[in-house]
Amino acid sequence: MAAISGLGLDNVLIELEQASLPVTTDYSSKEFTRALRSAGIVEQASKKETLKIYKPIIVYKRESLEEMEYEKLLIALPYDGFKLTYVLDYPKLPQLTQVAEMDITPEAFAKELADARSYVIESELDEVVNLTGKVSSNVLVVKSGVENMSWKWPNEPARHKVLDLLGDLGLLGKNVQGHVIGFRSGHRLNLELCKKIYEECNHDCFS
Repeated sequence: MAAISGLGLDNVLIELEQASLPVTTDYSSKEFTRALRSAGIVEQASKKETLKIYKPIIVYKRESLEEMEYEKLLIALPYDGFKLTYVLDYPKLPQLTQVAEMDITPEAFAKELADARSYVIESELDEVVNLTGKVSSNVLVVKSGVENMSWKWPNEPARHKVLDLLGDLGLLGKNVQGHVIGFRSGHRLNLELCKKIYEECNHDCFS
């Protein structure tokens, strides 16, 4: 979904030879981006459908972890274009206090976002392995106390969160015109924002 949205595609037919989408080794969008570009992109005469954010739309959640309470927040704001900002914050992992911000265009997406790899916190590695069977060596493992990681960009984990947000917003099925800001949000809250955008817009946002 991030590759489709990032490349500005809105009329795509994808056929699968298996029950689910394949998973790339680093959970980035680079292979999907390469496949879509290789298939060929054709400009059509039909007008693109746009979802325009006219007013602030907010979703918010408070959670607790161990003895600490923290907030997750997403806000969609009016903006002349499509911009995504993500604030990544782990209080016990200062190297993961990062910000990534980008005006989404096909060129910027392919160059600055599509290759951003997923990550896992070292303390959560065993849990992830139990759920998935293994963790690819291409996924970033963030270790406590280690500041200099082998990242493609200094804020690669935050960029991957922007990638996640871009893909989830793609479920709206329209080209978004607005500025969406995420603070500690994940897939679940991203989907809550999509639902609220539809509820708040009441079809007045579509053009």
